[in-house]
Amino acid sequence: MESKEAKLIALGLLVGIVIGAITGSFIFSEQRTEKKSSVFPMTAGDNAMNFINSRLLQPKGFDGRINSMKGYGELYELNINIIKNGQVINTRPVWITKDGKILIFDLLNMSEALQERPAKEPTKVNVTADDSPYIGPKNASVVIIEFSDYQCPFCKRFYEQTQSKILKAYGNKIKFVFRDFPIHPLSMNASLAADCAGEQGRYFKYHNLLFANVNEWSKTGNFSKYAEELDLNMTEFNSCFTSQKYINKVKQDKQAGIKAGVRGTPTFFINGILLSGNQPYSAFKTIIDSELNK
Repeated sequence: MESKEAKLIALGLLVGIVIGAITGSFIFSEQRTEKKSSVFPMTAGDNAMNFINSRLLQPKGFDGRINSMKGYGELYELNINIIKNGQVINTRPVWITKDGKILIFDLLNMSEALQERPAKEPTKVNVTADDSPYIGPKNASVVIIEFSDYQCPFCKRFYEQTQSKILKAYGNKIKFVFRDFPIHPLSMNASLAADCAGEQGRYFKYHNLLFANVNEWSKTGNFSKYAEELDLNMTEFNSCFTSQKYINKVKQDKQAGIKAGVRGTPTFFINGILLSGNQPYSAFKTIIDSELNK
């Protein structure tokens, strides 16, 4: 490819067939073998502006005028002022072939596009585990903080399909933290019940039962049943639950999530890198591996 034109890919609206009939096919076709004849720059510019104004701008109450024009390989580049009520509101480039027949609204410079650019370091959010329950070593080099809702179907899906894969693959290399972000009607009560079970050293066992039986307790509102299944001290559990002992802790979790940018559940922060929604295992693996290799 010798000319600049050959290094450009026309994107977006390629309003071919702008003025008059075009014989053969457009410029990149192998069938077109005749040499294009150029027209004067101002003629090409007038052709472009006649089309842009009559077909695109004036029907919507705008007007376009050429601000500047220059050659660009086998094209003319026009910088056009977009005008409304006598005021220039925008200036943008368009291109027209030198035969004045093909108008191009966007170009991609392949020589620039193919240049390798260094990957940007992902933005990290300052969010902490506080005293939330976790799985894994306390001082692991990779910390995954999940903000979750026990009634959220996507949270349940993550729990069933992805969480176990992460824990199995990385074991003691990661610390997995669960923080509450209740949204659904009974999810606050579920969070309170889990924290009460945590008082007796059964947080994640109770947490697992909540996700496994969400369809049941969402209808009955009965959280004591799962405490009984775990042989918890029911007097202590019921006292904790009915008094809403951990309501401030749950509310603090949610406020911390909002401050960190959580807008829905589940939302994860892997060493502060935000990952939103029920993402596949591969999305977690990419970030975790990158953090472990630092």
